[in-house]
Amino acid sequence: MTEKNVDSIEVPHFKYEQFQEVLRALPVDDLWSFAENEEDVDKLCEDFLTIVRRKLSLEEVSSLYTISIMVYLLGPTRDLANRYGQRVQLLGNCFNYSDTLKPTMIDYATRNMLQHFKLANKQDEAQTDYMLQLLQVIPHMLVASETGKMISFGLLRAFIAELSGSGQPIIMHIYRNITELWYMIKQINLDTVLEEWPLRKIYILTKSFALLMNSAAFGANTALKQAGYRGFELPANMADIKKWFDTLRNKIEEKHKDNKAGKNLVRLIDFNILMPETENEVGT
Repeated sequence: MTEKNVDSIEVPHFKYEQFQEVLRALPVDDLWSFAENEEDVDKLCEDFLTIVRRKLSLEEVSSLYTISIMVYLLGPTRDLANRYGQRVQLLGNCFNYSDTLKPTMIDYATRNMLQHFKLANKQDEAQTDYMLQLLQVIPHMLVASETGKMISFGLLRAFIAELSGSGQPIIMHIYRNITELWYMIKQINLDTVLEEWPLRKIYILTKSFALLMNSAAFGANTALKQAGYRGFELPANMADIKKWFDTLRNKIEEKHKDNKAGKNLVRLIDFNILMPETENEVGT
């Protein structure tokens, strides 16, 4: 296994071999048998788009959520920012197949996605590659549909819980509120983060919290509220949250002043956590 550069936040390449392994592990794998050994992404998109037009079970739809994300990621990471066309169409069609907002379905789909991305990245001892990969697609999921948004919230919450090392297993992958996320984060010893965590791990924590906070507190969540979900407001102790991240930001700037990834991380904290919502740039 190639040793990672701890000061790099490069998204790991998602390989066709990983995709094939997940396809074999998904339920009703015969439905995806056409994709076996297929490495033409355009052809994969066309065939999966055909499947999305069928009548599908919730289990099959949940599997297609995972498949559409992996198809989006397939290939070299250098052109991730330019992936549009059929890849994004497949992602959108899958997450718009039906706006299922039942907590049990959101939990099942989120759990299924985490399980199979971890399977695909089982060689990654640090278990952060799958988080970086999903963070590339979550901005698309957030705007694809209300279902995509709730699954994204569940994924981001799971990342923060795992990085915080709270030791408490997540019973249901359902977003609750920003205060819960802050309770997870403040359990992390800031000195440990600064002394022992690689930049990629700090980036995942920061980006996950920023995406969740901005999307939950400043996004259009009327449909989610109508479905019974709550927690779409900033907590009263926002000053404590900003103080924690401000300390982190200043220490990173001091320690990594000559490092491009460090400078980008400082910018991420500045514009997405410390500044007012009218000026945030959550997609950065």
